[in-house]
Amino acid sequence: MAKSKLFSKPSTKNYKKPANEAFNIQGDTMNIFQNKLKSQHQSMINATIVFLAAAFVFSQYGFNGTLRRDDAVFLYSGQQLLKGIPPYISIFQPKTPLWVFFAGLGVAIAQLFNFSDILAVRGVFFVISCLTVVAIYFLGGALFQSRKVGFLAAFIFIGFWGFGRHAASGPRAKSVMVLFECLALLFTTRKKWFWAGISGSLAFLTWQPTLIYPILTIFLAFTQSEHQERKRHLARAIAGIFIPLALIVAYLLYTSAFKYFIDDAFLFPILDLEHLALSLSERLLLPIDVIFLRSAYSSHALAIFLGLSMLIALFVWRIKVHGGLLAFLSSDTFAAFLLSFLAPVIWSVLDFQGYPDFFVFLPYFAISFAWMVFLTLEGLRQTKGVGNRVPVAAFCIICALLLFSAAREYRLTAEDGLLDQLQWAQEIETNYLAEDNDRLLSLGRPEILVLLHRTNANRHIVINSGEHKIIEALTLGGLDGWLSEQIGDDSPVVVLGEVSPRDTKAEIRKWLESHGFEKKAVGSWVIYTQIP
Repeated sequence: MAKSKLFSKPSTKNYKKPANEAFNIQGDTMNIFQNKLKSQHQSMINATIVFLAAAFVFSQYGFNGTLRRDDAVFLYSGQQLLKGIPPYISIFQPKTPLWVFFAGLGVAIAQLFNFSDILAVRGVFFVISCLTVVAIYFLGGALFQSRKVGFLAAFIFIGFWGFGRHAASGPRAKSVMVLFECLALLFTTRKKWFWAGISGSLAFLTWQPTLIYPILTIFLAFTQSEHQERKRHLARAIAGIFIPLALIVAYLLYTSAFKYFIDDAFLFPILDLEHLALSLSERLLLPIDVIFLRSAYSSHALAIFLGLSMLIALFVWRIKVHGGLLAFLSSDTFAAFLLSFLAPVIWSVLDFQGYPDFFVFLPYFAISFAWMVFLTLEGLRQTKGVGNRVPVAAFCIICALLLFSAAREYRLTAEDGLLDQLQWAQEIETNYLAEDNDRLLSLGRPEILVLLHRTNANRHIVINSGEHKIIEALTLGGLDGWLSEQIGDDSPVVVLGEVSPRDTKAEIRKWLESHGFEKKAVGSWVIYTQIP
């Protein structure tokens, strides 16, 4: 029986290549190139839309919001940097230093264009916050291969009030950290190991707990690379991590600030164990209190809760898809996203200090909740008789509602406390610091130093947590001896702000009153001046 021609191997004998085959190959290559350009062009358009949406919504809070104490620390560091005083020498700061240089950039721009340095620095961090939203759009889209997930994640993130209030009325150092956190996850997901290393390193140089990102980059560069490419990928990741670290360390060594950097950013957080005095239940309840009971995230508490549920479901699903943890680690695109989430959870159990510490979680919850909304829309699309128009319309309505509700919340909570603070600072300068030589000593009130562009007599401006123990341990006579050294015989104006613990603040008050200082109120601030 003759063999069917359907299953027979085609003969290549006497085969003549069609004259137009080369042109067809070139045409296919050109189509691929054009499609890639079209996709990149669309991505840029979408990124611009997301950036403008973030800029519009965040700006509703305004640029004249009250200068908070921690934000003033960052601004003060930037001002001092432009005066030639490096970080850690200018002010005690138990964080890694990258944010100082962004604050310094804002101050440099202000000096160049003769503009308010506070507004210039806020402008720099405003752009950073908007770019963070764009990074979340790309990260969500890359993880789920869906631009809709990217848009939903970005617009959900915009509504996190605790983050957004500082976008225009900051600066907040952790805003920089979230940008590089998202970029580290994005580049790791795309296996761009060099850029993932740089981004993870920059995140770590903004906040110590984000060390998990460069570590994961190295780990996944090893586990998710073919054997013959493993060394090359590891070298790229390590090089990316090393470059920012080397530059920062070289700068700190050159400016003689390296010792202070090690003491403040590493030894102090390790040795300051007062937070561990809280019971485990108290430490677990503090983040819950911040999320569900206080105003920073209460409007998105349900999204955070559902996002956490979806994260757990996503982890279980990906393990099941791969048939085990090892296979998941060696190939899954979600590995960096899911594994990195565990590190800030552990850190929060040990040392959660307030709603800014929750910034690191926001991209995870925004993206996972966006996935949940996307699945709901996909389920609607697959419902018989619904068609495609209804899910598309629902998607557009949800995006519009997310932006509208966020813009409304920022507008309703907007305030212009910076204007009052400027007035108080000018009143203090006019009435109590008439002479240029008159000294100003800030204890827990860095805002006054920023507003009057003054340099404090010492680097211990914000006295809280265990910092008072450092002062007492390193000064003969303890706190009393330190106050005597700082105030001396020229009797500066002392601005007393937030100091903790309360006993320390009470000691400072008692010392000032016993040494001839009189308490006065200027707006909401308290100053002490020498009694004539």
